[in-house]
Amino acid sequence: MLKKFLSLIKKSQTIVITGHVSPDADSLGSIIALTHALKKLKKTVIPLCEESPEQKYHHLGCNILEKKVVGIPDLLIIVDCYQQKRLGEVGKKLFKSSQNILIIDHHPAPKHLIDNHYIRPQAVSTTYLVGQLISELNTKLTKEIALPLYTGIMIDSNSFRSPSVDADTHRMVAKLLETGIDPATTFNKIYGGKNFKHIKFLGEVLLSAKTRGKIAWIKIDRKILDKYKVSPRDTLYFVNNLLIIDDISIVCVFRQEGNQIKVGLRSNKTDVGKLASILGGGGHRHIAAALINGTMDNVIKNTISIFDKLVS
Repeated sequence: MLKKFLSLIKKSQTIVITGHVSPDADSLGSIIALTHALKKLKKTVIPLCEESPEQKYHHLGCNILEKKVVGIPDLLIIVDCYQQKRLGEVGKKLFKSSQNILIIDHHPAPKHLIDNHYIRPQAVSTTYLVGQLISELNTKLTKEIALPLYTGIMIDSNSFRSPSVDADTHRMVAKLLETGIDPATTFNKIYGGKNFKHIKFLGEVLLSAKTRGKIAWIKIDRKILDKYKVSPRDTLYFVNNLLIIDDISIVCVFRQEGNQIKVGLRSNKTDVGKLASILGGGGHRHIAAALINGTMDNVIKNTISIFDKLVS
């Protein structure tokens, strides 16, 4: 696949790079870093992101992102996503019309896609895979390339605590840090800057924590979101506070999103991607989610009942 990647890059002049809707650090970091790297090769690169990224990601270099594309590129690169349905409207049109497409992803995918694209489900993040590919381009690793890569790896690895983190992960991180990235500043840009109200909000959410067998969970309903006037996005990492509990295999967060309940799953021991698929969702082995219709109480009751029978 490295040969295919290098061959496609060599023969392509116009390249569009895009990722999934509701872009996170792994998707954004991959788009931004690869854009800078390919521009060093004198390529015409359009980093497509149809939604405005969250403010906390702006320092990664989001000012280069575009929302539109004119014409059909020589090459379409899709990062952190292998499913056409998860692309934006422009991305979907390009997917249908582009002759050359390369997917770079670390989500579990069908074998025929893994065989024909740079998809490595065992990898810690897509930014890690992009870092590998950039190293093959023999372009100088600069801070503008390294910062989005490091941030994507940091977040998708749960601050380097995921079981997917290995020696190769740290070897790449070492190279990224050599460009001058400050780990403490980078961490605080994403997780810091919280006001006292946010701390009280987190405290009240954690008071709702419950356990059954090897499962622990918290709930974030509309009432508490309205009380503290926060966005559901501000709660994405609350569930990580439960990962330190002894003898717990799975942690869940049940979060109100409109008329549905988002079930976020984390585990360092159990394949929650398979559990999420039972609920109609999906994800990685250690991080997954599902969106379920129903009331908060019923979704919690049914989900915990299902998991309790499957997890020993």
